[in-house]
Amino acid sequence: MPDAKPSQPAFLLAPPVALEGSSLADLFAHPDLYLTNDSGFLLAPLYALRSQGIKAEYHALQASQALLDFCAELPNGGADYLAAVARLGSELYGLAAAQQGRSAVLDASFRHWHILADLARLYPQAPLVRLRVDPLTCLSAVLRNQCDGLPDRLQFCETPRRDLHGSYAALARALELFGPRLLDLDYALLVDDPAAARRQVFAHLGLADAPLSADLADNLPQVESPAAHLDYWRTAPARDRFVQVARDYLAHLGEPLLAAWGWNPAELEAHLDSLEQAGSRP
Repeated sequence: MPDAKPSQPAFLLAPPVALEGSSLADLFAHPDLYLTNDSGFLLAPLYALRSQGIKAEYHALQASQALLDFCAELPNGGADYLAAVARLGSELYGLAAAQQGRSAVLDASFRHWHILADLARLYPQAPLVRLRVDPLTCLSAVLRNQCDGLPDRLQFCETPRRDLHGSYAALARALELFGPRLLDLDYALLVDDPAAARRQVFAHLGLADAPLSADLADNLPQVESPAAHLDYWRTAPARDRFVQVARDYLAHLGEPLLAAWGWNPAELEAHLDSLEQAGSRP
């Protein structure tokens, strides 16, 4: 077994887009960087302290209360438990990185948005890269990839619905929680100039630039632009229904949350207006 050094991870998080977390991480392949495959292994020990959102055949709620009672017996209470979870994560990240001869870790587990505040507290020096994706692109990606392009199916898909709102709400706090450790990476840059996006991320992680090799460039996951998503709905049979669902989604997010991300609600509504106008033309 390779020698492992405890590793302070970096995290890469995004609202739901066409790329899953693992392939999103693949865009940032680097000779010194270990990329997770959406492991999400920190979710379980942190959710073990919660009274909501957990379910297991061993009676998770009773187990959670038992854990809280146990933590009360520790010298520093729950802080000792959280410190132990942080050490466990560092050791496992270090083992995985050492196995591949890497010196740094980037964890792109999508569902880590559920524990964003915990990550900021557990790893007070960890960098965070937040992919800034507009909500219409995310809604389109979810409908096309998880609802077969049929907007009305979203009402029957609890997890995608929760992801569309919950991830935006949670990740809106990234600057508050991580401060200067946060890098906002624009999705449009990732589409238009992946090499420039990689340079931004590597610099934020304290790594030297690693230009795209010919092999990596040929095998990069395909990233569909926001314009391409809108173009899809211009000719889609469910265009009008998409516009209605999208307007409801923007209203559900609300202007304060959109503003926290830097999105202009009027501009987003203008995109939907253009789709409606495309449908009214002879």
